[in-house]
Amino acid sequence: MKVKIAATIFFLLGTILFLINVLASKQKYTKVLADFDIINLGEIEKNSKEMAVGSFYLKNCGKNNLNIYQLERDCICTDYSVSDPIVFPNDSVKVLVIYDKRNPGYFSHYIKVHCNSENSPYIFTIIGTIVDNTD
Repeated sequence: MKVKIAATIFFLLGTILFLINVLASKQKYTKVLADFDIINLGEIEKNSKEMAVGSFYLKNCGKNNLNIYQLERDCICTDYSVSDPIVFPNDSVKVLVIYDKRNPGYFSHYIKVHCNSENSPYIFTIIGTIVDNTD
């Protein structure tokens, strides 16, 4: 009889600990608003000192902190920088996007932002044309 009671208590404690772990690890989502999803850099001369740089803002419109877990790019020719990976409610974060302008011609690449929003990842496209005027 004591073994049955001990087994039942052990089972109940294990179940309670499991449920506490599940509830504690549940993702707290927030709402995110982006100012736009296409960054058009226009025409940039290949040999100019001007950098091929654009940016976009993400606003945390929810009640929980916005946590940016990862930024992903489709090409090593594109780089990025985020000012802060944690954004408090009603604050915004700037994401800077830089394109390596070595290769002339039209380009179109993306940056994916993975975060704690139900709509994650957010995909931003950077487009433009690098013009080679050395002829």
